[in-house]
Amino acid sequence: TFWTTLASNMSLSAGTHTIVISVDVKGVQFYGYRVCSSFSEAPSAGTATFTLSPRHFIDVDGNECQPDRAFKLTCEMLRRKPDSALIWYEDFRDYGVLQTNYWTTLSGSWTVWREEEYSESRVYSQLDGSGKLAWQYDGFSDIHLRARLVFPATGSGKAGVFCGDLFCCLNYNTQAVELYNDSTLVGSYSQTIERTANADLRTNPSMYTVEMRIRGNKVRVYSESSYTLRFRAVPSGS
Repeated sequence: TFWTTLASNMSLSAGTHTIVISVDVKGVQFYGYRVCSSFSEAPSAGTATFTLSPRHFIDVDGNECQPDRAFKLTCEMLRRKPDSALIWYEDFRDYGVLQTNYWTTLSGSWTVWREEEYSESRVYSQLDGSGKLAWQYDGFSDIHLRARLVFPATGSGKAGVFCGDLFCCLNYNTQAVELYNDSTLVGSYSQTIERTANADLRTNPSMYTVEMRIRGNKVRVYSESSYTLRFRAVPSGS
């Protein structure tokens, strides 16, 4: 999400005006606009205020008292993986999404199955295919990629997400989540992976989550619905 200038050096008279925006790319989403001379935006994580009410102490004579050296306040921080800013979420529910400039087929063949093929609504959909499908953007240096995958009844081999030479995948043949740097295996973790019968593929598939978080030359690999950290790696040359 970002702000961009659509028009500048314009003078609007009092009253009602209509803004028409036309682009040649399907799927563009607008979340609002501002008509102003200038503006600034500063996101904040927020603040918190706590009121402490220490209990009274009683000495050996039964009188209220205070600690000799005052109170010592200690803080505890819960440990969890940090949240990433959501840049792109794709569920392939928008009609004709593969025909937009957002995606490009590098190899293989890809199609979108839709619950109602010609519906203009965002009906439940699944991406079918094999090969390599890429999102056409290369401006990120640190990124967090996540995908939900299904192995069909005849599926085998690897399925996952890639960024440059890094490929994080579920490998049905080895029953493991793996990380490759080009063709070199740099990390793996054993995991049970099952296929989905054709009768359940559209209504009750066995979904698996795989993700990798890239920070500089360090990679963290997660899997399963709880997004459990499986291993860390520092691929050479990455």
